[in-house]
Amino acid sequence: MKKFTADTLDFTATAEQVGAFASDMRNFSHIMPEQIEQWQANENAAAFTIKNIGRLSMSRGNMDFPFKFEFPATADSKVRFTLILHYRPNARQEAKVFFEIEAEINTMMEMMARRPLTIFVNLLTQNLKTHLEGNAE
Repeated sequence: MKKFTADTLDFTATAEQVGAFASDMRNFSHIMPEQIEQWQANENAAAFTIKNIGRLSMSRGNMDFPFKFEFPATADSKVRFTLILHYRPNARQEAKVFFEIEAEINTMMEMMARRPLTIFVNLLTQNLKTHLEGNAE
């Protein structure tokens, strides 16, 4: 498994806000970057296309509220992966939040995918912060 981890951001959003967001896959439409095409989702699963990669799909997986929310690839996804949302509260009424992708890819694919997937998880993290906190940084 190869990991692609976003930069950690400070969030003022509560664990309840993040949990409510993660509990419905339709919410992800608000944070997907423009490279995502053909987005389809229901409460429990989502499917989408990324240029040069193909059709991917994921579903709600393990939810360790409020610390970790997992979204594993479904059987029909072109790539085996898990999208993970991490939430780490601290004593200052904020939390450290970031997305991460764990993917089953070979070393050659990792070299080609590292930059775009790192950008992708960074965009998801920043877009989630903007969406939940209602500001445009």
